[in-house]
Amino acid sequence: MTYPANPADRSPKGDHNRRLSLGLDTDDFAQAAGISVEDLHEYETTAPDHKFRTDVAERVGRALESLERSETGLVDNGPIPPSESAYDGLTEPEQPFGRAQPSMCPVSLEPATLLASNAEYREYRCPTCGTFRISQVALTLAGDDPEVLREALSVARHVTSAGEVPFVSNVSG
Repeated sequence: MTYPANPADRSPKGDHNRRLSLGLDTDDFAQAAGISVEDLHEYETTAPDHKFRTDVAERVGRALESLERSETGLVDNGPIPPSESAYDGLTEPEQPFGRAQPSMCPVSLEPATLLASNAEYREYRCPTCGTFRISQVALTLAGDDPEVLREALSVARHVTSAGEVPFVSNVSG
């Protein structure tokens, strides 16, 4: 079963971004979804306040969920700094989500490892903050204010059970 369960509740623009994060062009994805390229284009370019074909939405949702379970999404963290010495001493993490990449921790602003990134969240391993997940919504709402993220991560750690990865789903502004 796909999420959301009702295909009429899907977000065509969100599904478009999910397809792009998988690095799939329209031809390959349309074939995987069992729809025509024209149907895919019409669906993905639907304005937020317009209706779309729910049969196409359901096929797109099933294909995305299937592909996301088996494919590694693309992550673009920008250029690698000229001096990689900032990453010395970081151990290679387990890579359950695919390719881990050097990045900057949005909380401590220190070199970290981006373990996963998708439309919903990013997962970081930071020498200072540890491993945590942070929603794209929280990152957007916090803007350039790491103090807001620091406070939200503290709250997330407090409510997270032992052995679980803290998840910052939102921030208070």
